[in-house]
Amino acid sequence: MSFVAVNPDVVAAAAPHLANIGATISDANAAAAASTTELVPAAEDEISAAIGALFGTYAQDYHALVAQAGAFHNRFAQAVSVSAGSYVAAEGANASALLQTAQQDLLGIVTGTRTPVAAQEVLIDAAGGIPENAYPFGGVKQLTFTQSTNLGVQELDDAIQQQLAQGNTVNVYSYSQGAVVASLEMPKLQAEGVPTSSVRFTIVGDPMNPNGGFFERFAGLQLPSLGMNFYGATPATPYPTKVYTIEYDGYADFPRYPLDVLSDMNALSSQNHFYYHVLTQQQTDSAIVLPTSGPTTTTYYMIPATSLPLLNPIRGVPLIGNPIADLLQPDLTYMVNLGYGDPRYGWSTGPANVPTQAGLLPPVSSFQMMPGLLASGTQQGFHDFVGDFTGTGPNPVALPTVSSLTSLLQNPSSLTSSLTTLYPSAAAASATSAATGSVSSITSLLAKLPHLLSDPAALESALLRLPNAISQVVAYPYSVLLPTADVLNAAVISIPSYDVTLFLNGIMQAVNGQPVGLVHAVGQPIASDVALYLYLASLESSAITNPQEAAGPTSGFVGI
Repeated sequence: MSFVAVNPDVVAAAAPHLANIGATISDANAAAAASTTELVPAAEDEISAAIGALFGTYAQDYHALVAQAGAFHNRFAQAVSVSAGSYVAAEGANASALLQTAQQDLLGIVTGTRTPVAAQEVLIDAAGGIPENAYPFGGVKQLTFTQSTNLGVQELDDAIQQQLAQGNTVNVYSYSQGAVVASLEMPKLQAEGVPTSSVRFTIVGDPMNPNGGFFERFAGLQLPSLGMNFYGATPATPYPTKVYTIEYDGYADFPRYPLDVLSDMNALSSQNHFYYHVLTQQQTDSAIVLPTSGPTTTTYYMIPATSLPLLNPIRGVPLIGNPIADLLQPDLTYMVNLGYGDPRYGWSTGPANVPTQAGLLPPVSSFQMMPGLLASGTQQGFHDFVGDFTGTGPNPVALPTVSSLTSLLQNPSSLTSSLTTLYPSAAAASATSAATGSVSSITSLLAKLPHLLSDPAALESALLRLPNAISQVVAYPYSVLLPTADVLNAAVISIPSYDVTLFLNGIMQAVNGQPVGLVHAVGQPIASDVALYLYLASLESSAITNPQEAAGPTSGFVGI
C-alpha cells in the first residue's frame, strides 16, 4: 500500500507564487519579443539577410513554444489552486469521519469535530489539533517530541479557555501524543480553578498510562539528544476521564518486567498503537474495565488483542504462515504475558490508576503457573495447527489454485511483494536506493560527458539535474547520520545517567531498612536497559531504513 503525505497549507501558498512566476515570465517574453523577432541583418549582402531571417524564424518558433508553455503553466497553477482546496476539504472530511468513528466506538456519542454534543457542549480534538512532531520521526527537521508537546499544551489550553469563556462544556478527545498533551493540560486546568463539570476527557493510546504507559514505566528518563522527556503518569485529577488501551499497545501497555525480552520485543514490534481508529463495535464492547485503587474519576478500559504482534511477520508468510503462528501462539502468549506479571493477561493486573514503574521480576506465583499453562498451550497450539489444514482451525488454509499461481508469476509486482513478505531484509536493503540512485545518476552524467560537450542543449539539461543529484547524495547520509549520532548520545550518556539514578534509589531503599533495595540497585538498571536499548535499536533501524518517514502504521514502535 502506498501513502501520500500532503500539507494543504503549503499547496495553497504555492498557488499564488506559481501565478506570479507565470506572469513574470510572460512579461519578460513580451518585452523581448520585438528585439528577438525583428532582427536587422548585419550587412546588406544575401548571406547576412538569410542568416537574419533564419534567426528570426527560430525566435518566432521559440515565442510560440513559450506561449504554449505559458498556457500550460496557467492551467497547472489553476490545478494546484483547486487541488489545495480539495486537499483541505478531504482532510477535514477524514478528520471528521475518524473522530466521529472514535466517538461512536468509545463514547457512544454521535458527533463530528467541534460539533455540539449536546446543548452548549463542544468537542475539542486533541488528537489532530496539535502540532504532532517528534524528531527523528519524519525527518531531521521536525520539532522534537517535547517542543511539539509544549506547543500542543498551549494550543489546547487556548482552545479550552475560549470555549469556557463562551459558557460551553468541553469534551477533549486525545490520542497518542495528544494524550500526553491532555495529561499535561489536566493539572493546569485544575490550578486555574476550572470546574470539574466543565471539562471531560477521553484518552486513547496513552503513553502516560499510570500502569502500562511507556513514559511511566521509565519515569524520569530524559533523552536530550532526541528531545524526549518521559513525563511519568497521567495525573489524577477530578475531571471525568475515560482511558482506552488496546492490549499489547507498546506505548500504552508496555511490560512491567522488561527482563522478559520476548515481552519487550512483542511490545516494540506491535502496531496496535495505530489501530484505534479501525476498532469495531464488537471490539469496543469487549473492553474490560480495569480495577482501580481508592476514589477516582477515571475509568480505565482494556481492549483485548486478537493475536500476538510478535507473530505477525510469520503470519505474513503465504500458505504456512498462519498455521505455524497458531502452533506457537498459545505458549508464546504465556511467555510474553509473564512480562506483565500474570501469564494469563497481556496487561498489568495491578490497579490501573496507580503509577507503576518497571520492576525486576514477576511474583513467584506467576512462575509456578507456567508449567501447567505451557502444557495446555502446547495441546492448544497443535490442535489449531492441524485444524488450519483441516478447515476447523482459527485460520483455515486456502490452497492456491493453478490460475492464482500463474497470475502471481505473470505479475512481477505481486511476486516482489510476496518475496518481500518472506524476506523482510529485502525491504531494508531498498532503503538505500535513494542514495545509490543519486550516485548512479552522477556516474551516468560523467560517463556521458563527451557526448554532452558536443550537445549544448543536453549539457544544459544535465547541469540542471546535477545539483539535485548531489543534494540527494548529501541529504541521505545527513538524514541518517544525525539521528544515529543522537541515538548513540542517548545510549552512551542519557541511559547510563538514568541507571545511576535507579542504583542510588535502590541504595536509599536499603539504607531505609529494606534489604531488597540492594537487589533493586543492581537489578533495576539491568532490567530497564534491556527495554531501553531495544527501543533505541528500533529508532536506529527506522532512521536507516526510512529516514524521512520513520513514523506511521507500517513502522511499528517508532512513532507517536
